[in-house]
Amino acid sequence: MKVLLISPPGEETIKSDLIHEERGINPPIGLLYVATSIKENSDHKVEVLDASVDKLSIKQIGKEINK
Repeated sequence: MKVLLISPPGEETIKSDLIHEERGINPPIGLLYVATSIKENSDHKVEVLDASVDKLSIKQIGKEINK
């Protein structure tokens, strides 16, 4: 089974929490923990999509889901 974990875009989050001039962008740690757990405990293929980093719109996220 394929599993896609999505961190949705959010302008306020991007500007205030994720981007810091000195340290860069914080990854979606919670989703990465979940992805790791799934990979270690099953045969599922897991991917994490961080829409904020990739600057994806909701429409573009839909296209990624269909892939």
